[in-house]
Amino acid sequence: MKAFPAYFVLLVHLFFSGHSFAKDKVVVQSLNQPEIFAELKGALDYFNELATLSDEKWFGRDKRNANKDLDGAIDEVIALLNSPQIDKHRENFRALEQKINEEELEIAKLQEKRLFAPLGESTFVTKNVPFRLMKEFTANTKGDYDILIELRKNNIQSYRESMSEILLDMQKLLYVMGIELDAEQIEVWLTSVIGDSVISMSVVFSSIKQITEQLQAITEKSGENLDTAKTYYGMVVILHKLMLKMQNSFIVAIDTDYLPKLAAFKKEADAVISESRKLMQSGGHSETLKANIQSNRTTIEAIDLYTAILKNQRAKVYKTLKISQREYEVANNTYKTVSLSSQVAQLIKQGQNTFQTLLSLQIPDAKPFQNEEMKAQFKKLNQRLGQP
Repeated sequence: MKAFPAYFVLLVHLFFSGHSFAKDKVVVQSLNQPEIFAELKGALDYFNELATLSDEKWFGRDKRNANKDLDGAIDEVIALLNSPQIDKHRENFRALEQKINEEELEIAKLQEKRLFAPLGESTFVTKNVPFRLMKEFTANTKGDYDILIELRKNNIQSYRESMSEILLDMQKLLYVMGIELDAEQIEVWLTSVIGDSVISMSVVFSSIKQITEQLQAITEKSGENLDTAKTYYGMVVILHKLMLKMQNSFIVAIDTDYLPKLAAFKKEADAVISESRKLMQSGGHSETLKANIQSNRTTIEAIDLYTAILKNQRAKVYKTLKISQREYEVANNTYKTVSLSSQVAQLIKQGQNTFQTLLSLQIPDAKPFQNEEMKAQFKKLNQRLGQP
């Protein structure tokens, strides 16, 4: 019996379950399965080659060369399993964020110019000065700058509305893939340094489930052709290895980069608070120093929230990593000893169940931002974390 793609089954379920998303037109691009299978076959060839090579050679090909090629092939598969639509939404979301930052910087400049402008209503004559840049060039009075500032604020509002639409579209796409996140959760991940990895892992693992369904179907059709069936099962082994690579990379990045940076930021904020208190005791400007202390306390709260989010998701990934490691070892051992093609389809089905379990365990979650101030601090931390 032909296995339908996972996203088709989910769409049918949504239609009959009456979920609100089923009322909307949600178009999910299907995976390029021929290309994915070709890349998996190439990766499997490198994987099989490892058993025939020495660990290290001065001349000629060794395991280091094969492992390097295997990693490259796995990266290609990861790219193919990702969703171009999700990637495009992420790019557009960040582009809008950048536009908002630019508008806010321009507003700050305009407000500064307004301070030194003479009182008076706007001198603009719309039909004579139709464009914003010309308005800014000819601005003179406080009324002129009020109009320019309002224009910039309207742009920001428009960008934020577009961002909300992107979040809703992403929510629908992820839901159809079996990943349930609300718009606020998605926004948290989009403004986090690990957000791309978190969402990519969820999307890729969902795609893996779809691919294993197809592998099971074509294995059943292959009849008693042992070599063909074993190749298909070998592709499942590569998919296990792919999951391990993504999970390990994620944990290493958190442990060696992001958590240490956050700890350093917190230490820095604590030092500023301590210095501010000493300056107050020595007669420094009390109100200014109190404001500095409060600002750094807010920063520390944002750091603690960020740290909790990273640690929580790390714990989820670490838990699934242990399962993935065990299942990979079992799958690899089984791959070496597969003797009956009739067994292979069932083995692939077991792998499919494992992938579904791992996906459900690793679905990201995050508390939404407590307030706009925390949201702003979170974004500032994200920018600092992204700096080399």
